[in-house]
Amino acid sequence: MQQIPTLTLSAYARKMLIDEYIITLDLQEVKGHTAQLQKTEVNVNQIATRINKTGRIYADA
Repeated sequence: MQQIPTLTLSAYARKMLIDEYIITLDLQEVKGHTAQLQKTEVNVNQIATRINKTGRIYADA
């Protein structure tokens, strides 16, 4: 959008459609990072649930 002097996303999208300019991105690396972040999120949620239920992180503490 910075390379084309447009002020709005709709004007940019319209220009791209009219000029038939297609951008293809390879997002495999980003998808891999997203999967790792989702796994971390699950772990953090499990820890938060345990703390909220028991007031402790570890069972023996």
